[in-house]
Amino acid sequence: MPRIVFNGTDLDFLFDHWIWLFRGFSSYAKPKSPSVIGEGRISRMGCKEMKKKIIGAAVAAAAMFGTISAQAASLSIIPSGATVVLSGFDLAISGLGNGSTVQLFTNGSSGGLILSGAPTDVTFEYLGSETGALNRAVENENGDELFRNYDPDGAFLPGTASSIGDTAVVNIASGGYVPFKFDAAHQIPSPPVCALGLCLPNPPTYVVETATNGGDIEGLLAIALFQESSTSVIALLNDGTGIYDYDDFALRISVTAIPLPPAVLLFGGALIGLGWLTRRRKLAA
Repeated sequence: MPRIVFNGTDLDFLFDHWIWLFRGFSSYAKPKSPSVIGEGRISRMGCKEMKKKIIGAAVAAAAMFGTISAQAASLSIIPSGATVVLSGFDLAISGLGNGSTVQLFTNGSSGGLILSGAPTDVTFEYLGSETGALNRAVENENGDELFRNYDPDGAFLPGTASSIGDTAVVNIASGGYVPFKFDAAHQIPSPPVCALGLCLPNPPTYVVETATNGGDIEGLLAIALFQESSTSVIALLNDGTGIYDYDDFALRISVTAIPLPPAVLLFGGALIGLGWLTRRRKLAA
């Protein structure tokens, strides 16, 4: 029968040691004289062997825990050196408000939002938009649109507006700058088309500028970042329309913290069992 291996650790090996631990608890109730396990007690030699097995289980469990912990994903901000205090900010759902200080990234800035511990799933959550411009967020790993703040009439990228609270989960293959950008489309009125004294309206044109995390930020666009925790950051857009309130588009970007693996429970149980056996051994001596 093939053995079960997880992250290079033999789970059958761990299970065998766990069984030995419980067998030791049940058979060591009255250690009055040396005997064998089959007669209801455990010999001193058996006790030593059991200690070795418990220690082996603890070491293997600790190794598994260390391997999994090393893969835990996190988010951090490489600052540009500039900050801004929010004023006129209207997106309360983000948890930010007037007076909050955020890291600022503009045309020519360096730095941005960094992902460590990839590959991992990154969750993007739409927190809203307060602007007249047509803005959207795009994930650059696969080039997919994440969210948009408008329900256009077909003149510019037809689609449906996103709802606050919408989420998108993207698997990011490698660490570094989180691959996302903001697009801001500014409508430019077009003069009417006139001929023979008759003028017809001309569809508007759009100028699109882009602000890329860790990359180029065009025109008057700006990205602002706020670190909520080691696994969650809020990203804000200023779309260059002349009002610097940084609520033109907002995202929450997060990674999931890895819970304690079952190996930790085994590790703790093995240490407790070792201590219990040591104490019983001293009392019986």
